[in-house]
Amino acid sequence: MNLTIDEDYRRRGHGAAVLERAKEIARERGCDHLKVSCEWENEGARRFYRNVDFRPKQVDYAQPLE
Repeated sequence: MNLTIDEDYRRRGHGAAVLERAKEIARERGCDHLKVSCEWENEGARRFYRNVDFRPKQVDYAQPLE
């Protein structure tokens, strides 16, 4: 699933609130961790995930097929 907070509403805690609700749902369903991803160039998303205590775990590589 892709989740985006509209630019006009960013940096107001909405993303953190959505993430907290996702964590609640995951716990209720017996999950033991969350995994997120974003494009490497998306520094805003990377900063957000670092700020809410996500840590890098693996490296993915992609190659477009023309």
